Amino acid sequence: MNKKSSLYNTHKIALSVLAGMVLCAPVSAEMVGFWNYDAGNAVNSVTGTADLNIVNTKNTSGISFADGVYTSDGTSYLRGTGTNYTIANLPTGAGAYTISSYVQTPTIGNWGFVGWGTYGKNKQCNAFRTFNDGSDRGFRHYWWAGDLTPTVNASWNANPFSGEWYYAVATSNGTSQNIYLNGQLIASANPGGHNMQNANFTIGSTNNNNNEILIGSMDNTSVYSHELSHGDVVNLTIAPNIGMTGWWVDSDTISGNQKADRLTGKVWSESLEASAKTVIKGNGNTMLFDRVLNAKENAYFTGQIAAGHTYQMDAEVSAWTNTNTAWVRTKSLTYDGSTTPLGIHVGGTTTAVTLTSTGANLYNKTNVITVLPGGTLNITNDQHINATVYLNGGTFAGDSLKNVKFADGGAMIMNSGKIEHTQLRFGHNGSAGSFVMNGGEANVSFLIMGENGKATNNVVTVDINGGTLNSYAGEPEPRAVGIVIGRGSKGIFNLN
Repeated sequence: MNKKSSLYNTHKIALSVLAGMVLCAPVSAEMVGFWNYDAGNAVNSVTGTADLNIVNTKNTSGISFADGVYTSDGTSYLRGTGTNYTIANLPTGAGAYTISSYVQTPTIGNWGFVGWGTYGKNKQCNAFRTFNDGSDRGFRHYWWAGDLTPTVNASWNANPFSGEWYYAVATSNGTSQNIYLNGQLIASANPGGHNMQNANFTIGSTNNNNNEILIGSMDNTSVYSHELSHGDVVNLTIAPNIGMTGWWVDSDTISGNQKADRLTGKVWSESLEASAKTVIKGNGNTMLFDRVLNAKENAYFTGQIAAGHTYQMDAEVSAWTNTNTAWVRTKSLTYDGSTTPLGIHVGGTTTAVTLTSTGANLYNKTNVITVLPGGTLNITNDQHINATVYLNGGTFAGDSLKNVKFADGGAMIMNSGKIEHTQLRFGHNGSAGSFVMNGGEANVSFLIMGENGKATNNVVTVDINGGTLNSYAGEPEPRAVGIVIGRGSKGIFNLN
């Protein structure tokens, strides 16, 4: 099975995991369990124990752990080994929680991801699965009363059941229910009255019976005893394609100074941190990257994990501050450059929103711009962008007569989504710049590397790793129509 896609890839680095030791209590206050299946089994990375057994509904096992992936044919699942088939430290009562996993479902039925509690009694269980009732299909986050059931629709920008990997998350603060798909909040409710029971914990099945067993694959499955924020979910979603290889916080302490990594479930050690090309620390957070971040990215993530960092949801532009991330989430806004947020998120819900930029040089001080599903960043004037733009399911659009010039290290990492713009130039004025395309569709008339007629020692790089690049004009580079390497620049074009 190929785990590489525009959302999920295989650069899970080899981490040191206290070889030979079994970790015991105290365990993480927040991360209850993480199962990465890398060792060909279902050992819980947080506790270091095999706290799940395989349950076979037929005479033979229908589960495989090949390639570090949990795969089921619909006849077998995993169940807790403790009393009443539970595991340690599960949230109960009206406790907060998060369930998350990468999932691949080539077909669609009532496929269970994770669940626990007493089924058949109102609001005494907690389960997360897909559903297919013959006419509608989607996800179901249910408590046996107060079910949250969003159906697949066009606003999701993708069909999650096409055989590609997707990242599915269910959260609750104790009274609420939320479902995220690839970082996009697709449904919310607030039924209240939850009373989860400490029983019947399963992975690859829900409802503690044979009717909701997964047909498909899962990887990096986790359970927390608190509600991850939407910002946390976005970080976890985009991490594989921006080079983030480790993220832990003090509340995820396992024992002593050992932390559970939120990306892989493996346990922090000195050798892990030493292996990173960029290490960012602050406010009990540590982030690791397998590449050297540019100055803007480094500043953004440093600010993001600092004390007091918040997401300003749908705040008017005049209120944006340079220590926070401005989030255009449920209403469209026009930005003239009068304020300087540390970062900008656009989209991330099922409400289509647009951030329209009207000035000439709006992003000279903003560090990172993330365009999420449902979001559009619309450029209506010639634009110099010094920031790094992460395009993760949204749209980057512009006026057909205007140019977007990435200068002074400005870059774009496109994981999914769409670019609709006449001309993109990376390395404006002879500066460094880069464009990395892992997926999605880019429609441009020019994709220019460097600045014609300007000598420079900086390197401009274009890496096409996946997706579709349609470039229609200009002086073609031999391997792609419309690629122009500026004279005097060091242009590197990689078609992978």
